[in-house]
Amino acid sequence: MTAVVFLLVVSLLDLVKGAEHVFLEQGTDLHLHVKKHIQLDKQTDFQWKHNNSRIVKYFKDIKPILYEPYKASDVLVFDNYTLLLKNVKHNNSGNYDAVLSGKTDTIVVKYKVTVQDPVSPAELTVESVLDSSTSCNLTMTCSTRPSNISSTVRCDTETCSQEGGEQLLITKHGDSLLVYLSNESVICNHSNHVSWLNDTRNIKHLCPLVGVSKRPTSIAIRAAVTLALLLLAVVFTIYILRKRACDPR
Repeated sequence: MTAVVFLLVVSLLDLVKGAEHVFLEQGTDLHLHVKKHIQLDKQTDFQWKHNNSRIVKYFKDIKPILYEPYKASDVLVFDNYTLLLKNVKHNNSGNYDAVLSGKTDTIVVKYKVTVQDPVSPAELTVESVLDSSTSCNLTMTCSTRPSNISSTVRCDTETCSQEGGEQLLITKHGDSLLVYLSNESVICNHSNHVSWLNDTRNIKHLCPLVGVSKRPTSIAIRAAVTLALLLLAVVFTIYILRKRACDPR
């Protein structure tokens, strides 16, 4: 379920055709790989660009150029020009191109990078409980500031079901808020591509009748069978005694 929620909005966010989409949490490090061998000569150079602005440019046998506002302590390039950006912020989101330049420019690889904050906590609130001897209806609200969705769960002594199935809300920030039923629990899950948090309520704690079967228990069945056998034995004994009393011999 957590995996489905994390991947739910990829198609909405993948805006750059041919680009690989990368999601990462703010404050972590970004690694971008070239994925093919790059060989420079005197007529070619290699550069990384962010939203068409240069980050770093490499030449054959010449010291590379690092462009503003990047600092050497935050930008590292490893073997085959793998780019490392340290401690990324939201302004590091955007399009990244690895470009091999000679007589013409060739984009070797493209990335679409999205830097996200961890999600805020999810909260599951019980709005109402309508309980009777045969059923129990729960109305719950799954929320995270400032978004929320409601869902109703109906239970009898055997099963529980969620009205309308799983309830999903995509917030204005692109996060997912999901409330769903799993076994005997209702789960409120808040997630994005880099983190998730949830809140869970056990239905049995709210609807005591859940799991109480209407069918006789095995102990009750055994007791009924034993009682029936005893009654049969008593009836048979009375029959034998009466038969002997009526026998003239």
